[in-house]
Amino acid sequence: LSRPGIEGFLNRMREKHVMPEPRDYRTWARRLLEIETSAPGGDFAETWSLPGGQTYRFSASPHPDGALAFLIEDITSETHLTRNVRAEMETSQSVLNQLDDAIAVFAPNGHLVLTNTAFTRLWTLEGEESLGAVTLPEALQNWREASNDPDLWARVAALGRAGASDGKPVRGVMRMEDGETLTIEARRTSTGALMIAFSNDAPPALATTPRAQVLRASA
Repeated sequence: LSRPGIEGFLNRMREKHVMPEPRDYRTWARRLLEIETSAPGGDFAETWSLPGGQTYRFSASPHPDGALAFLIEDITSETHLTRNVRAEMETSQSVLNQLDDAIAVFAPNGHLVLTNTAFTRLWTLEGEESLGAVTLPEALQNWREASNDPDLWARVAALGRAGASDGKPVRGVMRMEDGETLTIEARRTSTGALMIAFSNDAPPALATTPRAQVLRASA
């Protein structure tokens, strides 16, 4: 049996529809073949999404004596998982944004990963800080300074420590220095994250919109 050359191999893959049809096949194949004679490090990499739903990661790299090594990885499951996770996060964000309560979710590593619209109105990040720049200890310190109940935040901190996944929810009242009162509830999620909710439970006639407080992250 004869072994196909590189160009013959590519043509066979094209005929079998195991690779997407490039916009200009000749130019694409020429670029790939040029790697065979290029210096080390001149690798070629693409992600192939096929009509049947499969996704492959295709890479090529030059080897000694003019050889060209191909690596084709089936990343269909990985791609579908990523898309599903992204869709779930977008759905969760949409649902959280409909809530009146201000919600903050901290990952098991202590970084702030999710907030909703109500939280943004209540707590604003200082400067151009991103969510991941704020950690649970920093947020708790900010909230401790903005209220007069350090015991409440000590209990939330205890719930947020590693290994506290079975801890009971923490509830309390946050009395702001300007007189505003917020009901606080912190609980662990099934994934080990810590969710903290701030709600204004004052009667409608007395309820006011708390002024946005700055949530600072350390440098």
